[in-house]
Amino acid sequence: MMNTIRATLSPAGTLSFDDPVRITAPVRVLVTLLDEQPSPVRLTAAPVAADVPAASESSNTRMTDQARANVWNHLLALRQQAIEKGMPLLDWDQIHEEVRERRGGRRDD
Repeated sequence: MMNTIRATLSPAGTLSFDDPVRITAPVRVLVTLLDEQPSPVRLTAAPVAADVPAASESSNTRMTDQARANVWNHLLALRQQAIEKGMPLLDWDQIHEEVRERRGGRRDD
């Protein structure tokens, strides 16, 4: 089964995955180079033993690959709808500012 996993490829050839990746054996991959800049925050995933759950996963909250793909596809569809309606997309600084404002933060400037 094929899965799409977002990552950033450094000039040195190191892949830094956006989310933790669990594999139990070597796997072949296809890499598509996107025409976009990576976001500033990246997680570097190291191979994890098959019998050790990822820190954010427990047996009753683990999201299946299909569920994760469904969420991702839904978010991409919402993003496309926003673009088609001419809504401006926020960068990371704008997102953090909006979250701060919604949480009742005040300006320090």
